[in-house]
Amino acid sequence: MHQTRDLLLNYKIVTDSINNREIQFSSSLTHLLGAKHTIEKSRLFDWYLPGLTIHHLARKFVGRGIVISAYDKWFPTAYFAVAHIRNYHKSDIPIYIFHNGTELSAKNIGLIKQFANVTVHDLQNYFDDTKVSFSGYATKAAVILAAPCQECIFLDCDAWFFQNPSVLFEQKGYIDTGLLLFKDRTKDGGTKGMEWVKKLVPKKSLHAIEHLRIYQGKTYHEAESGMVVIDKKKRFLNILAIAYMNENTIVPQSHKDFHGDKETFWIGSAMINQPFSFNDHLPFTVGNYDPKYKPGEFCSTQMAHGDGQGKLLWVHGGVTKN
Repeated sequence: MHQTRDLLLNYKIVTDSINNREIQFSSSLTHLLGAKHTIEKSRLFDWYLPGLTIHHLARKFVGRGIVISAYDKWFPTAYFAVAHIRNYHKSDIPIYIFHNGTELSAKNIGLIKQFANVTVHDLQNYFDDTKVSFSGYATKAAVILAAPCQECIFLDCDAWFFQNPSVLFEQKGYIDTGLLLFKDRTKDGGTKGMEWVKKLVPKKSLHAIEHLRIYQGKTYHEAESGMVVIDKKKRFLNILAIAYMNENTIVPQSHKDFHGDKETFWIGSAMINQPFSFNDHLPFTVGNYDPKYKPGEFCSTQMAHGDGQGKLLWVHGGVTKN
C-alpha cells in the first residue's frame, strides 16, 4: 500500500498541474518520472535492467503495431492469430511477439518469424525478473510497455479479428482518450475489491469510475484484457501505473481481489487521474445454439465485441471448439 501511495504522490503534481491534458514529453515531466536518472536509483521503477531509463524507452515509441505475448503451450493459437492477420485481413501492420526467457522455443520462434514484418522479443532483455513478477496475467502490461510501437493493440493469442486491425484506431473511445478497453461479461455481483480501489483512487477521479458496473456492485468483472488499444505517448502515465500495479509487490492484492490483470488497466488510470474509455457494447456470446442440450439458453466460453456501430469486431477465446 505504501508503494502504491508513493506512485500516487509522485503523479499528484503532474495530474493537478496539467488537468488531464495530453502529456507532452517535456523536460520537467521526464525529470519527474526519473528519466534523467538510472532506474537503479528510482523508487518506483527499479525493475528495468541496469542502465535503462523510462526516458530511453519512451523516446523509442513510434508507429502502430500489434503486440502478442506467446509461449509454447499456446503457440498454435498465436501462430494462427498472426496468419489470420496476414493472410485473411491482408494487414501488414508490424507484429511484436514477446516471450519470457525459455517460454518460447527456438523452433517456434523460427516458425513465427517466417511471417513478414514480425519480430520476436524476450522480456528478460527489458526487465529484471528478480524484482518484478512478469509472468502469467501480469505479462500483458509488461509487453505493452516494452513494445517499440507508440499506438499499440495488445492481443491475446486466442483473440481473432472480424475486421481489419486498423479499425481499432478509429474507435471513438480510443480517439477521445488514447486508451480503449473492452467490457467483460456481467457476472454475479458484490463489492469485493472496491474498498481497496477507493483507497487508491483520489476523490477527484471517482467520477470516472462511479458509473462502472463493478463499482455499483452489479458484477465482479468489469474489463477484459484480451485486447487493449493504447497510445503510449498520449497515455504514458497510464501504462506506467498499470505496469506498476502488476509489479510483484502489488500483484498479490490486485490479482487476489480481481481475476488477474484485467481490472488494473482502469484502476491504474483512475489512480493517477488519467483518462480511459470502455467500448459502448457489452460482449456477445459466440457459439452454437443447441435446444436439445439446454433449451432457452445459449452457452459458450467465447465472447465477441462490437465496434461503435455494434458490428462484430473481434472474438476472444479462439474460433475452435474446446
